[in-house]
Amino acid sequence: MLLLHALFPCFLAIITTSCPAGQEADAALEDQFRNAVRQIATASEQLNLRVKVIGVGQRSSVMYEADHTAEELAKLKASGVDSVEYKSVREYAVRGDSRLEIGTDEDGDDYVVGCNPGYAFSLQRRKGATGYSISFLEERGLEARVEELINRTAEAGMSSILSGWTIAGERLDKLVESEEFQIKKIAEVNHEGTNLVRIDYQRRVEEVRVGMLSYGDCYIVCDPGKNWGIVEYAITSVDKNGKDLSRNEVHFVLKMVNAVPVSTEVIYTYTNQMGEAPRIVAKGSGTNEILSSDVPESDFLICAFGLPEPNFNHGFSSRFWYTTILAAVCLLGAWLIRKRKQRT
Repeated sequence: MLLLHALFPCFLAIITTSCPAGQEADAALEDQFRNAVRQIATASEQLNLRVKVIGVGQRSSVMYEADHTAEELAKLKASGVDSVEYKSVREYAVRGDSRLEIGTDEDGDDYVVGCNPGYAFSLQRRKGATGYSISFLEERGLEARVEELINRTAEAGMSSILSGWTIAGERLDKLVESEEFQIKKIAEVNHEGTNLVRIDYQRRVEEVRVGMLSYGDCYIVCDPGKNWGIVEYAITSVDKNGKDLSRNEVHFVLKMVNAVPVSTEVIYTYTNQMGEAPRIVAKGSGTNEILSSDVPESDFLICAFGLPEPNFNHGFSSRFWYTTILAAVCLLGAWLIRKRKQRT
């Protein structure tokens, strides 16, 4: 009984710090949260950072049951690989409008994808080779497809660099702006002496399809002291009938770099909620090693990888020259065939 009396004040204190003080407090806290995440867009435009992302873990083909068709799932299971361990190492850099990604593909070949204000490029170095070769090189501002390629290849890098503001690959401000995002409850919580904010929400997607599943019970825990960086989140995906499919739980360790919360460590677990009992189908961890918080513009040039800088002053894009060379080869081939026929 003495122990109960001693613990009751502590228990009461936890309840007091973990629960909102009423609807007015909820509304004020929600306004503070929404106003804060709107600033993410401004901060992301001023990013200057280079990180090395190392991920290790284990995944199962069962995790794909939630968002793959029966035919796609049958192919995955037919491979006979139900659980695989993996390790990935990638390097990402961003400075204003410049992007860079360096890594190794599944065949063991090194690759580089980058862009700067002048041009975009893709390089490849075969396994065992000493130098890079050009896979793609195009001047910027000439074609919309180049910008589309840049945006597509930059998504993974920006998600890693902005992982402290990212939920399942989606930036926090984009999620909150969505009309589908509905806050169920928002409250201040105290975790190990740090004042955090937990937001419980739902996100119902009108059309349930691959990659666009509706969310059931979800929450975010943010740290207002670190520009509302995400300390942890959980997402439960549901089918069109509201039945749970899978749950994704992620925990971050944050570090402030140039006013941006960067996750230096991440631990995640994917659980399949279908069947008689939940089953962990993927788990792992990752580290983000901050290589530089002031990346020079020279890092985004092709000469940084031992190749000469392109000269676009001739007024023609590299695609023009590729097409011209290809046409010349075809004409030469046709001429040689004709000469051979004349001889015979």
